[in-house]
Amino acid sequence: MTSQASPLTPAAVPETPGMAASAHRPLWVALGGLTVGMHLWLILSGLVPNLVARPLHMALILPWVFVAPIQSVRGRMLGWILSGTGIAGCLWIAWHHADLRDQYGFLEGPFQFALACLLLALALEGARRMIGWPLPLVAAAALAYGLMGQHIPGTFGHAGTPLASFLGTLTIAEGGLWGSLTGVSVNVVAIFVIFGAVLNGGEAGVGFMNLVAAAAGRLSGGAAKVSVLSSALFGSISGSASANVASTGAVTLPTMTRLGYPKRLSAAVEAVASSGGIVSQRLV
Repeated sequence: MTSQASPLTPAAVPETPGMAASAHRPLWVALGGLTVGMHLWLILSGLVPNLVARPLHMALILPWVFVAPIQSVRGRMLGWILSGTGIAGCLWIAWHHADLRDQYGFLEGPFQFALACLLLALALEGARRMIGWPLPLVAAAALAYGLMGQHIPGTFGHAGTPLASFLGTLTIAEGGLWGSLTGVSVNVVAIFVIFGAVLNGGEAGVGFMNLVAAAAGRLSGGAAKVSVLSSALFGSISGSASANVASTGAVTLPTMTRLGYPKRLSAAVEAVASSGGIVSQRLV
């Protein structure tokens, strides 16, 4: 007489996305610790070359973009492949930063051309996955204009740029992928996201929110007023609009959404409040 497996046996329980995520939790905890530790090192170690700090920053972000949000096994495998190739490319640039600086933004050889195309494609795809099509489409249109604008007659055309210089400026020089916006992300946003997470994980973040909730929580539109006041308080420390959004927005945006605010209105309130919050830092 053959025995049948009990419904309670592990073999009969299908694996769910939550179970898969919990199984890989130590990996993500370790990767999160590495990400935090690396960014703290970049800030505290002094003058790290931009072609080292910014590619390392991108390399640490790639798994969180291409793997972490994905639930399917096939999607995760593809995400790890994309992340692995991108990480290898970023590490190559960081390792050879001194030699690349002497190239003055000109690519040399098929390998560097392939690496440039890979990094640009990963950046566009990562942006598409995180925020949708509009920004990648605008960026792709700008790239197409730079590549083929010499064929446009009249005022809107340009004289043309050598392909080695055009792609090299975007990928192996301190412009394009490693420009000032990435610098802000490395030097300001990342460190204040860590700071905001520490505040929200302890009593300091609760204290900020309790203070502004006591002042404006009962008023009409109280959640939006809480967002404005908390951004002003946090802005006195950070002095950065993007850091304000990343830290206070983690609390105020879900609060406004739960109270029935449209998501676009919640995002607009937080963005304006965080931009205005840096004024308090100037006043202090």
